[in-house]
Amino acid sequence: MVEVCTPAVIKLFGEHAVVYGRKSVAAAISIYSTATVYKSNQKNLLINLENFNLNIECNKSELDNLYQSYKNNDLDNFIIKNKNINFKILPCVTIAAIIQSRYNTNLSGISLFLKSEIPIGKGLASSASLSVSFTGALLKILEIKITDTEFIELARTGDKIIHKNKNAGRIDIPTAYYGQCVSFSSESGYIKEKYPIHASLLIIDTGPKKSTAEMVSLVADMYSSDKQQTELILDNIHQCAINGLSALKSGDIIELGRQMYLNQNYLVQLGVSTEKINHAVSISKKNNAYGAKLSGGGGGGLVFALTEKNKILEEELIKEGFGVINTSISEFGCSKYLL
Repeated sequence: MVEVCTPAVIKLFGEHAVVYGRKSVAAAISIYSTATVYKSNQKNLLINLENFNLNIECNKSELDNLYQSYKNNDLDNFIIKNKNINFKILPCVTIAAIIQSRYNTNLSGISLFLKSEIPIGKGLASSASLSVSFTGALLKILEIKITDTEFIELARTGDKIIHKNKNAGRIDIPTAYYGQCVSFSSESGYIKEKYPIHASLLIIDTGPKKSTAEMVSLVADMYSSDKQQTELILDNIHQCAINGLSALKSGDIIELGRQMYLNQNYLVQLGVSTEKINHAVSISKKNNAYGAKLSGGGGGGLVFALTEKNKILEEELIKEGFGVINTSISEFGCSKYLL
């Protein structure tokens, strides 16, 4: 048996600006998905998604066919051609098919169970975490060793499919894999970042969230109608990412929080924040959080506040109807299991 845990991911800085070539910074947090894998005498590969009560069995021929379909079609056509497979489980089956074909291995008799404590569709990269857990556990049980870069590209397959976007997972997957903090830009790619801060975080659920694709489209419309003003906002977000990362690496938690508040103000100007997000940020500021901002595409979902253990803030948020989770930046990712 092999068990692999992978952290959730928050966007410390750079949402939306990263789409336009600016810097983004993400951090792993101590909420996890877990993949547990066994070997048995059964003939097929079994995959079970416990949170969705979904499972699938595949034989070698079915996985070979799926791999050929993935290799020979663009992403949209691949998804359409394989609509007989439940879309929520398709990312995992596809990763398994790639591993079987690329590494000439036999997946018969493997049972892999996935579960997650990460809120789904809230901006915590739950799909990236599951893809990394699944990939890590399957490679570990098969005793297949690949480079970090190869692993990240393989696990990104899951994010590409679930988000229907070939660029998905470029920062979420490396952050879930390595843990701690990762920066990304189209110019530099992803970079592992080290920092001395032990950061306590309060995750605040503001309610339902619009899709990331919808919020990206909203910003694109703003860019088309007023390029000069939008570029200015994106440049300011980029600067928050640079300054915030510098504060993180130097251990300056006050400045880190200040840059978070600034980044949130620019996200408000982009139109991706909501009244509930703004209210949660305001409560956090009034109750002495170092910083607070939305995480992910916006349009609802989660806010995170950088704070020491703060019962007054927590109680105030609960009184206002928000759900809260105490967590911290995770020191490890999936890669620790693959040494």
